[in-house]
Amino acid sequence: MTFFLRGSTTTFRTLKTSTTRSIRKSPTVSLSHRSFHSSLRISAIYSNANTETVEKVIKESQNRVVLVDFYADWCQPCRLFSPILEKVASEPNTSANGLPVDLVKVDTESEQGQQLAIKHQISSLPTVYVYKDGEAVTHFVGALPEPHLKQVLDRL
Repeated sequence: MTFFLRGSTTTFRTLKTSTTRSIRKSPTVSLSHRSFHSSLRISAIYSNANTETVEKVIKESQNRVVLVDFYADWCQPCRLFSPILEKVASEPNTSANGLPVDLVKVDTESEQGQQLAIKHQISSLPTVYVYKDGEAVTHFVGALPEPHLKQVLDRL
């Protein structure tokens, strides 16, 4: 059964027709049509985000949850919490009422990060603001264990 021969269009049609006939005659093969839909949640992680990126992601967050993480490199709790945030944001089964979770990381040691920290009145690190549909719905201070972070997202 070779399909690379010249002039094999007729042969292909014949083979296709005979294969279809043999499948229809076979009692073990089901020809029922089954539709499959995969709604893959696409999440994004924005590292070292500047003011423009933060505002753009929040503004375009319709039907999304955005976590804005304010951190500093010298902050040990920030270092411990960062992998947890990234894991939860990238997991396909994270429940935020079925909405994808984006993570925006703001380095408070950068000039624009300092301006954003002042705007959000950040006094302790890490601080995470949670936005849903472009509005801040909650925030928390400190590194949370993964189950507690998931509980915060479950309540949205």
